[in-house]
Amino acid sequence: MKVAPLPPDEAARLALLCALNILDSAPEEAFDRITRLASTLLKTPIAAVSLMDEHRGWFKSRRGLEVSETPRALAFCAYVIQQREMLVVPDARLDERFAGSPLVRGERGLRFYAGAPLHSAEGIALGTLCIMGHEPRELAPEEVQVLADLAEIVSRELMVRELALRSGDALIFRLELDQDGGRRFTHACDGIAALAGLTLAELLADATALLRQVHAEDRERLQQLLRQPPVEGNARIRFRLLHARHGKQLWCEARANVRYGLGGRIVWSGCLSDVTQQVEAENQWREHDRLRVTAVLATGVAHDFNNLLGSMMGLAEICRDQAEEGSRQRRNLQRILDSGEKAARLTRQLLDFARQSAPVLQTTRLGALALEAAPLLRVALPPGVELAVEVAPGQDAPVAVDRGQMEQVLHNLVRNAGHAMKERGGTVRIRVGTRDAGHGPLQERSLVLTVLDSGCGIPAADLAQVFEPFFTTKPVGEGSGLGLSSCHGIVTSHGGRIVARSTVDVGSEFEVWLPVSDVAAVEAEAAGVPAD
Repeated sequence: MKVAPLPPDEAARLALLCALNILDSAPEEAFDRITRLASTLLKTPIAAVSLMDEHRGWFKSRRGLEVSETPRALAFCAYVIQQREMLVVPDARLDERFAGSPLVRGERGLRFYAGAPLHSAEGIALGTLCIMGHEPRELAPEEVQVLADLAEIVSRELMVRELALRSGDALIFRLELDQDGGRRFTHACDGIAALAGLTLAELLADATALLRQVHAEDRERLQQLLRQPPVEGNARIRFRLLHARHGKQLWCEARANVRYGLGGRIVWSGCLSDVTQQVEAENQWREHDRLRVTAVLATGVAHDFNNLLGSMMGLAEICRDQAEEGSRQRRNLQRILDSGEKAARLTRQLLDFARQSAPVLQTTRLGALALEAAPLLRVALPPGVELAVEVAPGQDAPVAVDRGQMEQVLHNLVRNAGHAMKERGGTVRIRVGTRDAGHGPLQERSLVLTVLDSGCGIPAADLAQVFEPFFTTKPVGEGSGLGLSSCHGIVTSHGGRIVARSTVDVGSEFEVWLPVSDVAAVEAEAAGVPAD
């Protein structure tokens, strides 16, 4: 018997077939229905949906067959995969390709075979719909058409799964790991190389080039997964990938079917997807839920504390007024009242934090808003600290914001900057400008308001927590830890992002990114005309 040669797209074919996660799966009516129809309509004892992997033909559905697979070297279907068109063998004993096969020899050997290819959306032959019999036979033209039509139905079922796999721009790959630790991509889409800033030639020549672009904190976890001898099945992992050219970070998710190939190789076939937007959305929801729980807790504590505080301050005020003017008792009672007032301010901050409501949006230019607020902002700065507002011409793009909430953000950021500079003095700078789509944390064109200081800076360990409720780097009694948390909540509720950067003894900058409003809608609103 002659063994069918491999098709020219064998690597891509195997990658897609394994990524579909259909091999060795349970029977499904969608396929069993077709084999029943094929056997009945074409009057054959055997019908099967055969999928051809690296070393076998596996039957996803079979009728009239006891075995679930046959070696690829003996499979009639291997020739269909190679030639990508229907194969009809009227009498296998008279065909030199199959006459010597153990499947053909013997009294109950196969004599008749006809198989139609099952194509992917890109035309790759993944398997066959085939019919077989123990007697020689010819197919009439109308029977050939029936088999082709039924094969097309099966192909469309596979295409649905393929399109679901590729949804979200999933990129197909096939990675092989040798027993000596060697790794190579036998197939990879151009898009995988592009995500890492590599060329496809670089990726295919050295699979570790992609691993080197994985974020250091995720690389060991990914290497450990590759090193572990896996149980055959499915694997899924998320990791951060850094672009080799410009360093941009993406979140990627790899979903793969893990199998042992020939020679003991471990084969990972699956898809890689850019899930950056999904991860950001999940993080926002987690942050939203955490802040909501914190707000509920803060509301209960603030109300109870406020009631106790009111009684305490009322009694202290009565006692102070009854004490002799200038006495030590009166001074101590005044200190109690001063401390009580500080506690009352903290309680009000807690309630403000808990009561953050949905923003009432107005079309606003933040540069103009900062200039209007500048006199009041200067009053809040310590002596020796100045304020400068810098708005580049034509850069104050309109944004849809709640003016009151955005003034609160501006006030908190400027006050924090001033506090960081109170020992050394200097100038707090507010800068306003625009950024094109794809040049920041937002996908669309954005307005960026930046508050910069040249103060003491924030250590890296603290910088990661600055937006946490009740976290503060200020001395006890000088900060509640709610200002930046409130800023974060306000900005994200506007569909924006707030980004913090800092270097110790150099200074800090806080960027507020907001999506630019639609210009046509803004102009229509200003003119009092509904936008199209």
